Amino acid sequence: MSYQSTFAKPGQQLNLDLDYARFGSSSFQQNANRYYAPDGAMVGAVEQFINANPQTIDVYSAKIDYVQPLWKDARMETGAKFGQTKTDNDLKHDVFTGNGWQEDPGKSNRFVYTEQIGAAYLNISQRLGKFSLQAGLRGEYTSSKGDQKTTGEVNDTTYFNLFPTFFVNYQPSPKHTLGLSYSRRLSRPNYENLNPFEITIDAYSYRTGNPYLTPAYSHNVQLSHTFAQSLMTRIAYSHTTDLIMLSPVEDASTHRTGLIPLNFGKSQQFFGMANYRRQIVKIWTANMTVQGGYLINTSGEFVNEGPVFFAQLNNNFTITPSLSAEITGFYQSKARMAYFVMQPRGNFSIGLRQMLLKNKMTLSLTVNDIFYTTKERVSAQYENVNNSLFLRNDTRYANLTLRYNFGSTTVRAARNKSTGIEDETTRAGGR
Repeated sequence: MSYQSTFAKPGQQLNLDLDYARFGSSSFQQNANRYYAPDGAMVGAVEQFINANPQTIDVYSAKIDYVQPLWKDARMETGAKFGQTKTDNDLKHDVFTGNGWQEDPGKSNRFVYTEQIGAAYLNISQRLGKFSLQAGLRGEYTSSKGDQKTTGEVNDTTYFNLFPTFFVNYQPSPKHTLGLSYSRRLSRPNYENLNPFEITIDAYSYRTGNPYLTPAYSHNVQLSHTFAQSLMTRIAYSHTTDLIMLSPVEDASTHRTGLIPLNFGKSQQFFGMANYRRQIVKIWTANMTVQGGYLINTSGEFVNEGPVFFAQLNNNFTITPSLSAEITGFYQSKARMAYFVMQPRGNFSIGLRQMLLKNKMTLSLTVNDIFYTTKERVSAQYENVNNSLFLRNDTRYANLTLRYNFGSTTVRAARNKSTGIEDETTRAGGR
């Protein structure tokens, strides 16, 4: 629900947003483990188990924003937000006993997590000739509780943080714009990562959450340049502490390998980026992005560092006024994040779009990852763990879409508002 009020003074505005969202998901996993002797004979009976993990997430948010013009070419923005989230996970682990399925209470668990966040901010912006300035400060107070219903374990956490931001733009001519920015940000863990109970993957591997996770904090500095709205370049530096990453662990007695989210030490990223858009000929427009940098990840005596490179090219072709085509591709080099090394990967895709019935109907055909190169190959070598993971998801597919617009294209659009639950929606996405 949204409410907007304007006042007699131009630019003065009050916005109120009340939001509620409910997310539901249910994961199901069934495993059958068989063991064989060196001669190929099966040893023992087949081990079978089922993991069923339904989850519900309720998010409430109330947000108020106020804009007040100040002196000439200056304005103030201020506001506050209160949000509450409750997640409920009910994991059931069943084993096959030979006479049917039976729940294993030692591997079943219900976990309820609640969180309240109160925040307030103040921004002041000013235009001075060819300069545009903006400075802001945001304060956030968080209170959370993780309740392990099965074991009775409860974890309470509270913390308060301040997040300053600063932006300055300089436009010496209509074609050139220079920008400098600084911000301090935080990234909270996904809700599933806070559930401490173990989920068995197979006989030798598992994953678990960590109720003691704290947010990751980053300082970000960026210098940018834009030329004629077609070429944008920037250099940036980011320093992140307590980075939230899955970390490999091994139980020496059982040789089981696990993945647990931990707050990694610190990560430094040095980056340069260029984006160029150009109309090659009348029917062909190309957009290229090139990015390169150097990553340094350290935790105690552990160091994982190296260069990284990324390139992407989008080509749009106007074949007829109603028929267009798109060819896209990207390449990412070897990259390092916390304990892991990710091998190079790429993607090549094509698409066609036909407009019909006076542009009210759209027929689209997309073929993604034609050469099946979007594979994930990840490895980690840390202490006594040598872990390798190879994933080949269904990234090569074809989509045929037919869409018809029943509405009027002349109706004025509603206010493009941001709700108060974008961050919570992202955190509900899982691990």
